[in-house]
Amino acid sequence: MRIFDAHCDTACEIFDKKCGLYENSLHFDIRRTGNYDGYTQVFAVYADPKHKDRILERSLEVIDYFICETDKNSDSISLCKNGNDMRDAVMLGKRAAFLALEGADAVTSAEILHIFYRLGVRVISPVWNVSNHIATSVTEENPAEGLTEFGKRIFKEMTEMGIIADVSHTSDRTFWDIMSISRLPVIATHSNSRTVSAHRRNLSDEQFTAVVRSGGCVGINLYPFFLSLKKEAAVDDIIRHIEHFCSIGGENNIGLGCDFDGVDILPEGISGIQDISKIFDTLAVRGYSDELINKIACANFERVFAGLD
Repeated sequence: MRIFDAHCDTACEIFDKKCGLYENSLHFDIRRTGNYDGYTQVFAVYADPKHKDRILERSLEVIDYFICETDKNSDSISLCKNGNDMRDAVMLGKRAAFLALEGADAVTSAEILHIFYRLGVRVISPVWNVSNHIATSVTEENPAEGLTEFGKRIFKEMTEMGIIADVSHTSDRTFWDIMSISRLPVIATHSNSRTVSAHRRNLSDEQFTAVVRSGGCVGINLYPFFLSLKKEAAVDDIIRHIEHFCSIGGENNIGLGCDFDGVDILPEGISGIQDISKIFDTLAVRGYSDELINKIACANFERVFAGLD
C-alpha cells in the first residue's frame, strides 16, 4: 500500500531537536516508511508566533536543515517540486517529500514568495494559529475578515506560479476569498468535518463541497480534539469523518493529513506513521473496496500533486 500524508510538522521538530530524518523518536521518520510500498509526505514549516521577530530567518533555517537531511538520505527520499519528481521517486522506490508553509508570515513581498518557490515550497496556507498581514485565522474571536489586499495579490501570484493554496486554519471568510481567487485545486491539508465534530478548525459541508468542486482534497487530521472534541479518540472516530465526507460526494477528494509531530496526543492505537495501516484495515473490514481505500490512502492527493508543473 502507498501512503500520501498531506501534513506533518516533522521538519520543524527535527530542526529544533537537532535529530535526523532517517531515524528518530518522533511520529515520522524515513525508516518506518519502509512498512509501505510507497510514501509521500508534505512537510510543513509552521509560523510559530514565538519566532515572530525573525520568522523569515527561522523559516529559511528549517528549510535548509531539512534539505540537508534529504540530501544526506538521497538514496531513500527525494525532495519533489512537481508531479514528475513525485512519480520518479515512486518508481525508484524512494519516499517523495514536498515542502509547505503553514502560515505565510514570512512572505512579505512577491520576491520572497519566489525565493520560497525556488527552494521547493509548493503548498502555502495563509495563516497558522494567529492572524497576520496576509489573512485572518479561524482562531480569532470574531473571524469576520478574510484575505488582506496584500494577501489577495500574493494568492493570485501563487496561482500563476503553481503553488497550491491550503485552507486549513483559515477563517471562513479567508476560505471563501481563497476559493474565489485560486485557479488551481484547493486543499485543506489537515482538517476534518464540522458536521461530525463541531470544532471551528473543521470544515463545514458547504466548504468541503467547494473543495470538491475545485478538484482539491481534504486530509483527515488525527488530533483527537478535532476528531471528537475530547482528549481521547480511536480509529472509529477517524472513520466517522471519512464516511461523512464520502456520503456528501467526496470519495475522490479525501485523504490523510495526520498532523504528525504537530500534536501532543493521537488516537488510541496510533503512535506514528507505522500505525497508519490500521485505518485502512478497518475500512477493509467495513466493506470498503480496494479501489476506494487506495484513493483515500494515496491516489486522491497524488492526483492533485501530479498536476504541479
